[in-house]
Amino acid sequence: MASSSHAVLREKDLGTFEEPAKMTVNEHLDHWLETSAKGKVRPQTFEGYKKGVASLHSSLH
Repeated sequence: MASSSHAVLREKDLGTFEEPAKMTVNEHLDHWLETSAKGKVRPQTFEGYKKGVASLHSSLH
């Protein structure tokens, strides 16, 4: 635990700390698609990711 709290303090000092979010896996996947994948991978790759996420969405219900 000490190293974990040390890491949080360091992130706060650096201004990079983000409070943990309370989101579902489906919400996280949608967020990841829009913020981490969209525009950063080839369109064909992004479409493959979207299909994979859609498949995961249906399996998580």
